[in-house]
Amino acid sequence: MNKNILHSIVIFAALCFTLSAKGQYKIVVNIQNNSDSVLYLGNYYLDNTYAVDTARATKKGFIFTKKDKKLDDGIYFFTNKDGKFCEFVISDSRNFTLTTDDADWTRNMKVKNSEQNVIYFDYLKATNDLSDKLKVLMRSKETIGEGEYNRQYDVLRNQNDSVKEVFVAKYPNHILSKVLNCTKPVVVPSFEFKGDSVKYEEERFTWYKEHYLDNIDFGCGGLLRTPKGVFCTIYERYFNDVLKYEREDSILLYANKIIARCTDSNMYRFVVHNITERYLKSTVMGQDKVYVQMIKQYYRTGKAWWMPPSATDSEVRRAEQWENILLGKTIPNFACPDYNGVWRDVYSLQSKYKILLFWSPECSHCAIEMPKIVEFYNKNKEKLNIEVLSVCTDGSQEDWQKKLNIYKTKWIDVYGMEATLDWREYFDIETTPQVFILNSNNIIIGKKIAGENLEGYLQAVEDGRFKP
Repeated sequence: MNKNILHSIVIFAALCFTLSAKGQYKIVVNIQNNSDSVLYLGNYYLDNTYAVDTARATKKGFIFTKKDKKLDDGIYFFTNKDGKFCEFVISDSRNFTLTTDDADWTRNMKVKNSEQNVIYFDYLKATNDLSDKLKVLMRSKETIGEGEYNRQYDVLRNQNDSVKEVFVAKYPNHILSKVLNCTKPVVVPSFEFKGDSVKYEEERFTWYKEHYLDNIDFGCGGLLRTPKGVFCTIYERYFNDVLKYEREDSILLYANKIIARCTDSNMYRFVVHNITERYLKSTVMGQDKVYVQMIKQYYRTGKAWWMPPSATDSEVRRAEQWENILLGKTIPNFACPDYNGVWRDVYSLQSKYKILLFWSPECSHCAIEMPKIVEFYNKNKEKLNIEVLSVCTDGSQEDWQKKLNIYKTKWIDVYGMEATLDWREYFDIETTPQVFILNSNNIIIGKKIAGENLEGYLQAVEDGRFKP
C-alpha cells in the first residue's frame, strides 16, 4: 500500500477516535477503609445541584466513566447516600484518579493525572488547617481574654487572606482563582464631595452599577458550575436589585456590556438566553422592550447559534409583534361598531388620555376587573380628561349587552367581532382583560395595568412623577 495513503488513513482514524472520544471521561475514586457500596457524581449549576453519574464499589475503586457524555469545566463532587461529599474540579483532565481515606476525604486526598486538582486540594488543606486553628481559638476565648482572642483572630484572618491572595497571584487561570475573585466584594472608591449630597450618592451608585460585576470572569464558563453563592447569587442580585429601577435603555446598555465580556461559548449562551427569558417573563411595564431588542440583536442575526431555526423564527415573530405595542409606539387607527351599528374609531376620541380596553363577557377575571375600571372611569373622566373605548373580544351580542347592563358603563362600547384592523393580532390579545393607555396623539404610554392602579398611574403621569 502506498505509504502516503497509509499515513492518511492512520491520521483519519486517529481523528475519528478523538472526535468519538471527545465526551469521554474516567474518574476513579479510591477510598481506603470505606464501606459504601455506591458513590454518586454530581455538579453544581447556578442555584442547584445535579446528579451526573453513579459508580459501584469494585476492586479498582469507584469508577465514573462514560464514552458519550462530556463534563464541562466546573466544580464537581462525589457523595455517598448519607450526604458525605468531597468537591474537586474538572478543568485540565477528564481522566484522573482520586485516592483518599474515609476518615477525611478532603484532607487525605492524593491526585494522579490532574495538576489542577493537585493545586486545588493543596489550597483546601491549607485553609482547613487555618479553620482548625480558629476552632481551637474560639474554644479558648473565655480563658485567654477578649483582647488576646481578637489579636489571634486577626492573625488567623490575615493568614487566610494571604493564602487566597498568594493562590490567585500564582494560579490566575485556575478555576478556584475565578471563584475567589467572584466572592470579593466590590468596593466603591472615594469621590470628591462638592456640596450636593444627592448628586454625590448618584455618582457613587452609578460607579457601583458599572463595576458591580468586575470581579466575575465572563470568559470562564466553569463559573456556571460552582456553588450558588459564587456566581449565581451575585449575577441574580445584579439584575433583581442593582438594576431594579433602571429604565429599559439602561438595562440594555448594561446587558450588552456583560455579553461583550462573554468570551466563553457556554457563558455567552447562558447570559444571552437568561437575559432574553428574564425580560420575556417580566411583569414590569415597559421591560418587554428589553426582550424585543435582545431578539432583534442576537436571535434574528443568528448569534443565538444554539437555537433551532423553527424556534428562532417563533421568537422573532413574537418580538416583531410586541414591537408594535411597546411604550412610545403610535397605534394605527381602527374602528368597530357599537350596539346601534355606528362605527366608532380610536382617533376620533377627543380626550387627553384614551384607554383602550379589551375584555370578554365570558372571562372570569374580567368580571373582577371591569367594576374597578368602571369605578375609576366614573371618578376620573372629568378630573383627568379620559375616555375609554371598550372592545368586546368574543361572545354573542346578547351576552355582551347583558354584561354592559350589569356594569352600567358610560364609556364607548364596541363589538370587536367586526373591525377595520385585526386588533387581536396587532395588540397580541391572548388573554383578557387588556388595558392600553394612549395620549391624545394615540401613543402608548401605559399598558397591562390593573384597575385599582389606573388612577395612581395616570396621576403620576399627570404630575410628571413618571415619564413613559
